[in-house]
Amino acid sequence: DGTIFPAEASITKISNGGQTFFSVVLRDISEHKQAEQMLAGKEQRYRSTLDSMLEGCQIIGFDWRYLYLNATAEKHNRRANEELLGKKYMDMWAGIESTEVFVIIRRCMEERIAHQMENEFIFPDGTMGWFELSIQPVPEGIFILSQDITERKRAEMEMARRLRNIK
Repeated sequence: DGTIFPAEASITKISNGGQTFFSVVLRDISEHKQAEQMLAGKEQRYRSTLDSMLEGCQIIGFDWRYLYLNATAEKHNRRANEELLGKKYMDMWAGIESTEVFVIIRRCMEERIAHQMENEFIFPDGTMGWFELSIQPVPEGIFILSQDITERKRAEMEMARRLRNIK
């Protein structure tokens, strides 16, 4: 009927009695292509959701390489996502393996146990920030959701300092 459709071709060369023939089998892959497009659309919607979150989102694979970081994670890390993507977590943060947060992240990676915590992070330039972290196992490795609570922690410390001065 003249309908154009995506096809997969399998071509086999056959030699018989000095003659060469080719066998061609075509398979309509329209449904397969539709399914691929639907999955791509869903992936784009999920990525768009993660990209627009106010919390930092990071996915680290079982090989400890960064698989995904959203724009908020870039702000929290104070490093360009392009600098981290595909790189090993431990290579990007010197000394991280000797920290409490790394012990918890490794436990989540190996034992598949989720954990929530507050963590003070010292950046390579010596500045500090506080983050509330939710570390969760996911099929790809681990998912780290971070919220910057630095201002809240500063306010709490200032309040505690004032209370000590009153007593």
